[in-house]
Amino acid sequence: MKIYSKLMMMLTAALAFTACSDDDSFSAGEQEKAGTQSAYFNTATYMNAVEVEPGSEAFQVEVSRWNTANAASVGIVKVDGDDVFDFPSSVDFAAGEATATITVTAPRAAAGVNYSLVLGIAEADRSIYGQGFRQVAFDFSILKWESIGTGYFIDGTISTFFGVDPTLPFAVEIDKTTTADGDRFRFESPFAHVATGVDEAGLGYIGYPYNEAGDCDEQSHMIVIDITSKGALWNKTDLGMNWGYGMFSVSPLAYGKYDAGQGFIVFPAGSLGIGMADYNSGALYESANDTYLFLSAEAFLNAMGE
Repeated sequence: MKIYSKLMMMLTAALAFTACSDDDSFSAGEQEKAGTQSAYFNTATYMNAVEVEPGSEAFQVEVSRWNTANAASVGIVKVDGDDVFDFPSSVDFAAGEATATITVTAPRAAAGVNYSLVLGIAEADRSIYGQGFRQVAFDFSILKWESIGTGYFIDGTISTFFGVDPTLPFAVEIDKTTTADGDRFRFESPFAHVATGVDEAGLGYIGYPYNEAGDCDEQSHMIVIDITSKGALWNKTDLGMNWGYGMFSVSPLAYGKYDAGQGFIVFPAGSLGIGMADYNSGALYESANDTYLFLSAEAFLNAMGE
């Protein structure tokens, strides 16, 4: 029994040691101060790297508290960082409310530049437990898009349903940016427009030749493709076209392939899913053909053997 008791004491001590990190700055048995809101940043609800599109220079930060009995305001302070950010000096909680958010804006930030910000809970309101929960750090950037010129898009999704020619090339203006994860490409959906002819090179349609007036909304719908360590990832996109079945959309089902040397991205048949908002509850159907994005006329002509 003595050996058992000693083992239990050793185990208890080990557990107590691992439960406290170097960031903890409280003494054993110390309690939160009476009346404090015991506020902290919920580190599970934010991302350290924040990347936003131009025109959307804002992000939200979640703040939580242990003491939820009464309505209260919790002070928010800047600990460190660049002078491009604005944020409220406090966050308000309703009685019984454990979580609230603040919005941080960056009106003085320039696209393509990395900025940093460290926010803290005001000393009078913060929890004594865990320095890491009292402060939160962000790396912030506004994506800087740059045009890489005219490329050519061959779609393999719409023909899945309607049997239209899956080899038609569309001339699209392609932008490129670099994110924390890799390169990102975007171009405007040709399906959102009635075709107006072909481009100056005579290689691709401008708009969708099977559209008539009323089939599309003539608005900008950007198709975005991320290049990741796993391959090319198509971001879900509303195409801007409705043939009486609701808005067409395309979603990823698998990764595509990015061939940087040959200058194209391909999504093989089955890697994209097409849906229509008002048809079969918007269920996705696998694409029946390959989808290509050629990043230049040269890449397109090389692939065509010309």
